[in-house]
Amino acid sequence: MIVTVSKHKNMPSIDAEFHRKLYRRHFQGALIRSGACLFMWVAAWVALFFGAIQSYHFTGITISILYLILVNPPTLWILKKITDRHHIELLSLLINFLEILGYTAIIYLLGGMEGAYLTPIYAALIIYVGVVAPRKLTFIIASFCASCFSLIVLLEYFNILPSFATFNRNHLPFVNQATQLFAVIAILFVVAFISSYTAQLLRQNRQKLREQNMALDKANHSKSEFLANMSHELRTPLNHIIGFTELLLDKNFGELNESQEEYLCDVHSSGNHLLSLINDILDLSKVEAGKLELQPSSVNLPELFKNSLTMIKEKALKREINLSNKLNGIRDTITADERKLKQIMYNLLSNAVKFTPNGGHVSISAHAYNREDGKVSATDNNNNSGIMVRVTDTGIGINPENLDRIFSPFEQVESSKSRKFNGTGLGLSLTKSLVELHGGRIWAESEGIGRGSTFYFVIPTTPESIPSDSEM
Repeated sequence: MIVTVSKHKNMPSIDAEFHRKLYRRHFQGALIRSGACLFMWVAAWVALFFGAIQSYHFTGITISILYLILVNPPTLWILKKITDRHHIELLSLLINFLEILGYTAIIYLLGGMEGAYLTPIYAALIIYVGVVAPRKLTFIIASFCASCFSLIVLLEYFNILPSFATFNRNHLPFVNQATQLFAVIAILFVVAFISSYTAQLLRQNRQKLREQNMALDKANHSKSEFLANMSHELRTPLNHIIGFTELLLDKNFGELNESQEEYLCDVHSSGNHLLSLINDILDLSKVEAGKLELQPSSVNLPELFKNSLTMIKEKALKREINLSNKLNGIRDTITADERKLKQIMYNLLSNAVKFTPNGGHVSISAHAYNREDGKVSATDNNNNSGIMVRVTDTGIGINPENLDRIFSPFEQVESSKSRKFNGTGLGLSLTKSLVELHGGRIWAESEGIGRGSTFYFVIPTTPESIPSDSEM
């Protein structure tokens, strides 16, 4: 079958990678052709068994099929040796011409015009060429097919070639045969036109899609850079506002009345919320831009989990939410980015407390995890092991269809009209990015609304498991 060759005429040779792709495609075409030939041979054997064809038909078909299969090795060998673009184009045409000769021989052996029902073999070849090759080549192949078929019909009709009719009947009048021949040729060229036109549309759409993807990537990169720059510009004055508000709340400049203290607390709380949002946007934009890097160090896991619960303890106490922590046979220390691991834990725990009603329960548990077979183990004695951390709550739960959606940026399960909880939808997206930055993965499970939810994440425990900058 034909191989795709670029139209750049001032490039007489092709690079090694492109040549390998051409050879692989041609090799796949040879396998498909061989498989189709074997299928035709089996069909011919069945026809012989039921008496639909004679033994001399079957012998001729067998020889033709052997020819189509044996033509593959030398053409593949030649293709592997040549690198000149013009020679490859000529070889492609030659291969198709040899293939058409083989198919024509089979049609001739099954009665010439009587074998017109086999012309879809031509059509299949024309369609394939139309998809992968330049447009003009499709019509060249269609002309080859039409010429070969016309030639055997005419030579057989004028008794220049012996007739291999499969049915005992008189020849149709020449006018009738010419009409059928014209119809077959017309169909072949119609197939060539449709396949080449369709392929041209597909190529144009692929090019448009490629250009749109490039534009989207550029826009996404620009957006990330803009967010990163704006976040830096906003964070500096915001830190000043928070700092001076704290000075006033500490009464370093005099006493405050009740209203002043209340307003300043609102300013301080809102400022911290806005700063947290800006930090999330900054970190998320860094991840998208590929600028967020790990700073691995030795992390004490029991201490990390204890401190993580301490960070949300005050919020939990106000709402009478019970907190628990259970470590199951995990190692005390792992190598990870401690600041980012703290951020992962804080995001998951603060979400769990936020969406858990008063008097509920939030728990952390951790297990050793075999990253090869995906199983939780009681002890951590495997160099290829990881840590599975589970944050469980008795909160509002999540619909199963939303379990993947919640990790997308700015996604929130609640609609804006029914929303009861504050948030921007960035926390889980950032958490997912930070987990993946460690070479791990994160997912959520829930039995539905009102049934609570559990968030799992797995990260490696050994330094060599953490991906380098080049791998991320």
